[in-house]
Amino acid sequence: MRKRIISVLFAAVFMLSLAAPAFAETYSVAEAYAGATEQGPDWFYVVRVDGGEWQELNHYAEWGDNWQYSTDPNGDGIYYSIFTWGGTVTLMSGVKDGAKYEVGVAFKAPGDGLIIIDDFVVISHGGDPEAPPDGPVLLVFAVGDDEVAAEIDEYEMLVEGIVIEAEEGALVFIFVDPLELDGTNVIIDNLVVEFEAA
Repeated sequence: MRKRIISVLFAAVFMLSLAAPAFAETYSVAEAYAGATEQGPDWFYVVRVDGGEWQELNHYAEWGDNWQYSTDPNGDGIYYSIFTWGGTVTLMSGVKDGAKYEVGVAFKAPGDGLIIIDDFVVISHGGDPEAPPDGPVLLVFAVGDDEVAAEIDEYEMLVEGIVIEAEEGALVFIFVDPLELDGTNVIIDNLVVEFEAA
């Protein structure tokens, strides 16, 4: 009897897949980031200060693949940014003069459907694998006011993915909360989003 129920369920799923085929597309942050000089259309490079409104980072061509908070690369000394470390996409968040700078990327849903982020590996602090990290940081997924955080406290860690039901134009933020650290380097090169249209 159990075998028959499972067979019927498989048959039902198969018939549904024939009746309404899903459209799926993948979006790699590393592929989008390489050589990008403008924000969007799928990925945006962002920062928020002390939990305020998200704002877009500034691009500087003379620094290669670099998006940073400062509007003047040689001015105020605040360089919290997204950059490439050995060719890999790296988020540098931190705390300066009591203000917290949370740097991240935002994926914009191209339609109504599911945003699927599979498990992916991060390298924390981008330094020597023999040296312990300066302290834990958080890698955070946020949609609206909802946030899910993973604590990163080792040089290399697997982050558990999530599935989000989203409407067209919704933004999913993936960013680093530095907690109390002055600066962090968290490599997110393996981050890939799959979008499955409704």
